[in-house]
Amino acid sequence: AMALSGPEQPAPNPPPACAGTNLLEAAERANPTAYQTILDRTKAITNAEGLLWRIEKPGMPPSYLFGTIHVTDDRAVAIARSMEKYIEGAHSVATELGEFMSPGMQAALAMKAAFRALTDHTDTAALIPSEEDRRRVADVLTRLDLDPDKMLHVPPWLLVSAFALPPCEFARQKLSLPPVDEVIVDTGKRLGIEVVGLETIDEQLDAIQSLDPKLLARSITIVAQKKERADDIFATLMALYQEQRVGELLPVMEILVDATSEDVAADRALTLTLLEKRNLVMRKRAEPLIDAGPAFIAVGALHLVGEHGLVELFRQDGYTVTRVQ
Repeated sequence: AMALSGPEQPAPNPPPACAGTNLLEAAERANPTAYQTILDRTKAITNAEGLLWRIEKPGMPPSYLFGTIHVTDDRAVAIARSMEKYIEGAHSVATELGEFMSPGMQAALAMKAAFRALTDHTDTAALIPSEEDRRRVADVLTRLDLDPDKMLHVPPWLLVSAFALPPCEFARQKLSLPPVDEVIVDTGKRLGIEVVGLETIDEQLDAIQSLDPKLLARSITIVAQKKERADDIFATLMALYQEQRVGELLPVMEILVDATSEDVAADRALTLTLLEKRNLVMRKRAEPLIDAGPAFIAVGALHLVGEHGLVELFRQDGYTVTRVQ
């Protein structure tokens, strides 16, 4: 999304907030069976709840692991601001890309993404067989203020982050509003703490570009088919984040968005590839910071969850990792 959003505009007063209905609350009332299925599936997910975790080893000061969400929504930003007391005293603050909102990083990201797009001749429209679905995707691009004639023919990896957001949040990201990760970076810098990235831009782009373009095009198509529910899906996402019920995000989307079993399998394959491969890199880069600690590590919340999530990976390496309520 960053590479697509164009030059920042000054924030209007007040910036547009996202509306929408929490689908989970609606399901609890109207479809208790589906609601119970979500709860049952979540129970099977390791470390499904919790945004902040303490990482300890004997003789070492405790470090912290925080699950972010890559949005500017005021509710999420308030949670990020509340992390200051855990950031204070850290020797390092580590996020996925470090100071990714700096003009230099943004320019590098845009340039690298543009170069990759020029040398990758995968055409999103050619991967969407139905003309009606191509129209739907074009409609979402228009809502996002992107030129459908041009953007329908870029590779799907370039579109997938934009399609992950409803138009209201995409519009906020085009303004100079800080997302959660940037709030953490800014807090660290203000406190005079070194800010480091656990990945490079190229590594993150490699991970996204390595995903199966057919699956990505299908994922984009599903979003376009459900575009009327984009605000509701985002409202559900934000409610779960606020309640620290991170692991529920996957079963909620599968069950409440009426996805077919093929689409669920495709989406799960994308998610796992994007998370699990990168978790191994993050683990390798974070552990020296923890050992030299204390460190405050902030990465997307889904990186923490599951048997291949960072909480479990750190435990495998001999750290005691405990949820902070």
